[in-house]
Amino acid sequence: MILALLGWTKLPQWAMELLFTAIVIAVVASGIMYWHHKVLDEGIAKQVAADNAASQIVIKNAAAQTAAAQTKADTAEQAHAKETADLQAQLDALHNTPPAPIRLCLAHGSGGSVPQTGTPDAKHASAGSPSRPIQQMPTGDSGGGEGTAGPDIADLLSLFALQADAVSAELREYQSL
Repeated sequence: MILALLGWTKLPQWAMELLFTAIVIAVVASGIMYWHHKVLDEGIAKQVAADNAASQIVIKNAAAQTAAAQTKADTAEQAHAKETADLQAQLDALHNTPPAPIRLCLAHGSGGSVPQTGTPDAKHASAGSPSRPIQQMPTGDSGGGEGTAGPDIADLLSLFALQADAVSAELREYQSL
């Protein structure tokens, strides 16, 4: 049929055969391209479906992990809030009832220094002398007896303990995450 149509053009035989061959090659190439695109589109659709199924699993796992982490964070936050409230109650109680006095010990005596040593050891002889004088230490036992009572530091120690407890509570919250 194609040759009959080409016969009306009054072209030489070799030109009609060449044109016929070109048309056949174009039709076959078009069919191959159509089949190739169809197979390619089907493969892409299958891969998209597989990717969606896999991503749904990942999304589901991520949501479960997020929920577990949120629960853990909420629990840690609640524990921290309770501990902070307990510390505030202790601080309020400290203001209402002062703690028992805690006094510093004051040194008593002559205020002498540590006795000097004899000659240096032979193995430490090259160590040299210190670049500045050594701090003088009080002589005798200052832990009781006839010395005068020092200042009361109970409030400072209680405040220090409460601040340390507050820092520990915050660190426990972070550690529990």
